[in-house]
Amino acid sequence: MRKILTLITTLAIVLWVSDVFAQTEAGTFYMSGSTNIMAAFGSTTQKFEPKDGDEAEYDGPKTTAFNVGPSVGFFIFDGFAAGLFLDYTYIKEDQDADEEKGINQYTNTFNELIFGPFLKFYIGQNNVKPFLVGSVGFGNQKTKYEGDVDYMKSDEDEYELKLFNWSAGAGVAFFPAESVSLEFGVAYGSDKYTHESDYGDHHEIDTGIGVRFGISVFLGN
Repeated sequence: MRKILTLITTLAIVLWVSDVFAQTEAGTFYMSGSTNIMAAFGSTTQKFEPKDGDEAEYDGPKTTAFNVGPSVGFFIFDGFAAGLFLDYTYIKEDQDADEEKGINQYTNTFNELIFGPFLKFYIGQNNVKPFLVGSVGFGNQKTKYEGDVDYMKSDEDEYELKLFNWSAGAGVAFFPAESVSLEFGVAYGSDKYTHESDYGDHHEIDTGIGVRFGISVFLGN
């Protein structure tokens, strides 16, 4: 009886692992949803230490942030997928007024949307697969300002920035079920923001390392 149970268990594991191998074969469709591992809510404390006089400390803006990144692709070769991704980020900063400390109220809202192609390569033949991924994206960031801080005001309280993005990274995918993987990745990337105006174009380039967590679904051919 024990030998029979061992045989059945071994056969089940072999079949399950075989199904996992098949998920990254050529001809398989890929769908994924991911998000930055970032604080959804946060706050800051700001401190001013003058050379002469008393130091001042006050509560900075409260931040609400949200990010989601769906993608779809197709495995051209075994383990190698190409597709398109969409990445949306929302950030809101709320500063409460403090008349005693001379702090004015303001609200900044950022809506960022990026769209572009990606390449992804899964390595190995087991239910835990390392992967490499790279992408290039184009989009925009819309910024809206509301408040009473003079130095933050400009001719435009609502404006749009053009955005170019690239990133390259690596991670690990774990397959807990036949057609589903849980993925954890780290990537290095760059965002180039461009603000066009009558006076000229202003560019800002941000680079850094990001961490993402996602869930992927694989649909066999």
